[in-house]
Amino acid sequence: MDEGEPNRAGDQRDHGGGAGGGGDTADDPLVDAVRTALADETHERFDERVAEQAEQVRDDCAAGRLDNADYAVGLELESYVVDSRARLRHVPDGAA
Repeated sequence: MDEGEPNRAGDQRDHGGGAGGGGDTADDPLVDAVRTALADETHERFDERVAEQAEQVRDDCAAGRLDNADYAVGLELESYVVDSRARLRHVPDGAA
């Protein structure tokens, strides 16, 4: 594995640090969530869902279901910050 490549879910090495910067991460739910998010299956399902939802939006636009004077588009983003070794890190206040 390339040093700059994030570790995937199957990688059982201790990434040391976790969200708090030290200690065992074996039973940390946040670390488990990040490992799941990095899994190839998760990426594949995400891409499928994006394609399905994009098709629905296209269909709704074409059918006029989104036509109104107050139409707006929103975006929600949930993210986790990790370093080059897939260790969780905090985002400093004001960095976003």
